[in-house]
Amino acid sequence: MSIRLAVSELPSLLMDVVREAFADQPDVSVEFLPDGDLGAAVDHARPDVMILGAAESDAHWDLLLEYPRMAVLTLSPDARDAWVCELQPHARPLGEVSLAGLRTAVREAAGRHRRR
Repeated sequence: MSIRLAVSELPSLLMDVVREAFADQPDVSVEFLPDGDLGAAVDHARPDVMILGAAESDAHWDLLLEYPRMAVLTLSPDARDAWVCELQPHARPLGEVSLAGLRTAVREAAGRHRRR
């Protein structure tokens, strides 16, 4: 199964690093997208993974909300740090539910979603 990788909003040196990293990987197809309207570019490319430059904006979260099956990997400008951002369904058992347990579960869930 082939992996569709899209790359955008990186300095040219980092574009070259990504190009080199996947040059000999026949199962990964890399498409370099123009900076700017990422939504339209992603609509066209339909990547499994998107690599972006780490920006101060929340563009990666907007992309994830629009394309929840895609993972976004962000790279710092010096390529020393990277983050994988993804939405993953997650269920965890709460055990026997009591009034206090229900209140705790709601507060914890709300806290996780408010931080985004």
